[in-house]
Amino acid sequence: MTQKDKTSDAVQILRNRYVKDDPDRTASVETERVNAQVARMIYDLRNDAGLTGIPERRMLVLAGAVKDTPPTFSERASRFVAQSESFAKLTKEEQMALDDFVQFLKEDE
Repeated sequence: MTQKDKTSDAVQILRNRYVKDDPDRTASVETERVNAQVARMIYDLRNDAGLTGIPERRMLVLAGAVKDTPPTFSERASRFVAQSESFAKLTKEEQMALDDFVQFLKEDE
């Protein structure tokens, strides 16, 4: 390597070491560059629209990447049973859980 071939540019050093003239690696680098640009644009758009506070799971549901599955009957029943000792001593929170459970039962009718 001659004096004029030397560089202190880290990106160029890595490109010379790993990519060189390999067309497959060059294409891979370009694909990843485009992916990074798209990710940056999505982030900027979410930021500008004020959507950065939305939980990730909710964003995945909105995007259609995952299916939003409401709690099943057995999950709601288990939650209700775990939160109450007897009907006569229901707290306000337990009463709300019961109301939620009853509403769930009405929806399935």
